[in-house]
Amino acid sequence: MRRIAVCALAVVCVCLVLALGGPSAQRIVSAGAIGGMSVTTTAGFVGVTTETFQTGVGALVASRACYAEHPYTRLCERAEVFRSIPPPALETDILIAENYEVSPRTTCITSEGDLKCKPGALLPAACCGTSIPGQHLSQLILNLDTTTPGCSQDSVLTSCSQTICLDAQAVDSDGNGIPGVVLIFDLQNNEAEGMLNGVFNPSQATTDSSGKVFARFSPDSTCPAQCGGGKVCEADMIVTILGGGFPSVPVHVATSIP
Repeated sequence: MRRIAVCALAVVCVCLVLALGGPSAQRIVSAGAIGGMSVTTTAGFVGVTTETFQTGVGALVASRACYAEHPYTRLCERAEVFRSIPPPALETDILIAENYEVSPRTTCITSEGDLKCKPGALLPAACCGTSIPGQHLSQLILNLDTTTPGCSQDSVLTSCSQTICLDAQAVDSDGNGIPGVVLIFDLQNNEAEGMLNGVFNPSQATTDSSGKVFARFSPDSTCPAQCGGGKVCEADMIVTILGGGFPSVPVHVATSIP
């Protein structure tokens, strides 16, 4: 009787270990509804981030980067990468999570699937999700907002007190806006006679239900000295995702300040 009880306990323990260590790639997640019925799909490899990380970074940090660059994804577990069909073609070593239930720490695999990565290397995060059509970022669009009160009517500043307003949108391959994407506004290619410096408000924002975010750029206190008195300042305003990926076509701005 005692032997039977011991054997039964062993079977229960083995089943528990298999349940905890089993591949998350085989777990299904909700992907919407059709006719009132829930539609499910297997989470699989979608792509990698442009942002890079060292092995050991928090899994949530990498998952946020995945979600920003590939909406509706998170950091892959090792099993999800190996079980993806077709097998992913990797150009470099990638960051992954071991197993969220048993060992949620981050580690890496090589482009060939080996476990021996170069120590201290900066790695892109492997992103896994539902691969639902229409949910993958294709482009960032940046335009001047000239209709909001208080915004400049064009991209040429005639005063250091003017504000340039921007309308940015994250879209998929069908042109549909994607919500929940973190966008970063930046100023680059400062040139000409002076430097156009200023502040974006906000400098970082998450897209709304239509995939849009709005920001204002105001020149800082250096504007009169750098760009006033007829000096010409020119720069490009862009928007990117976290890590600098998917840069928009720039909005070119200039000054003509007496």
